[in-house]
Amino acid sequence: MGIIEDLEKIENKAKKFWYKSRTIIFNMLSARFLMLETQLEYFKTNFDFNLFTLFAFIIPAVNVYLRYKTTEAIMFKKEEGQNGTNK
Repeated sequence: MGIIEDLEKIENKAKKFWYKSRTIIFNMLSARFLMLETQLEYFKTNFDFNLFTLFAFIIPAVNVYLRYKTTEAIMFKKEEGQNGTNK
């Protein structure tokens, strides 16, 4: 198959908005939690293990699982910007 056929398949695939993507939501929540973990002493004093290290192993595994389960492409809402360009 050629590149054009592959692109046509991608365009005809079911799409969903980015905010409905479990993978993106999981990554945003993970990043936020890891930022909090570095700032809050609660985690450091109440747990015997380093949560950052634990999540370094969990996050990639969950991402692989979510990517495997993904069936729809992601779509971003196109809005007309100034000078007729898309944002």
